[in-house]
Formats: sequence, structure tokens, C-alpha cells
Amino acid sequence: MAAVKAWKGADVRSLRIALGLSQRELAERLGVAKDTVWRWEAGRNNPQRVVWPLLSALEDEARARRIGYGTTFGRPGE
Repeated sequence: MAAVKAWKGADVRSLRIALGLSQRELAERLGVAKDTVWRWEAGRNNPQRVVWPLLSALEDEARARRIGYGTTFGRPGE
């Protein structure tokens, strides 16, 4: 099994900004509360391991957008 990046609050904030999402939008995509994203970004705690693969997938999406691919992950109805 491939290693998954350990995520910290600052990483989450950078990813959210790269994707152009609000805290609420990112929370919806991850299936967590908006306050959870806020706590991560404020450094009050870090994402649990269970969401690391989802964050890594979103990071792949951000990378794809930078190079011109229009992938989406986790949007209802798509």
C-alpha cells in the first residue's frame, strides 16, 4: 500500500486556497463540519488519518488544475 501524506493544518489551508474553496465548501467535500476545517487551519488540531487520502486526492485535483486538467473529486452529482 502506498504511503499517504500526513496532513497538518497549514497544508489544509494551502490546499483549500489552491482549490479556491471556502472552509464550508472544503468541509462539504470532505464530509466534515466547517468548524473542523477551521480548527485544522487555526492549528487547534490536525486532520485524522481517515481523511488523509481524501485530502491527497484533492491535492491531486489542485495539481491537475494547475496543469490544465479539469478533474473534480467529491462533488455531489458528478
